[in-house]
Amino acid sequence: KHPLFDMEIFAIAFWILVLISSSNAVNLTDGLDGLATVPSIFSLSTLGIFLYLSGNLNYSEYLLLPKIQGLGEVVIICAALIGALMGFLWYNCYPAQVFMGDSGSLAL
Repeated sequence: KHPLFDMEIFAIAFWILVLISSSNAVNLTDGLDGLATVPSIFSLSTLGIFLYLSGNLNYSEYLLLPKIQGLGEVVIICAALIGALMGFLWYNCYPAQVFMGDSGSLAL
């Protein structure tokens, strides 16, 4: 009933560490042409599909997902990021004409 210490502080510290580690992992994989772009496209596509299914009433009831209002805007942001990454990938493939750099990879 009464824990010895509060786990909320450790949970917040853990999620901050996960956020910093994942942004650093994308930054490290950006060394080769398209290496950070293609996994980001796939992960944003998967996230967009799940967000669309959770935002649609018929699909969310059928798949037993919670219905969340306002996810259509987040799906549009995912689609815009996917489009921008695909346009970037066109110029980033061998021989690379542009390089994402730290500011682009940390934003992903």
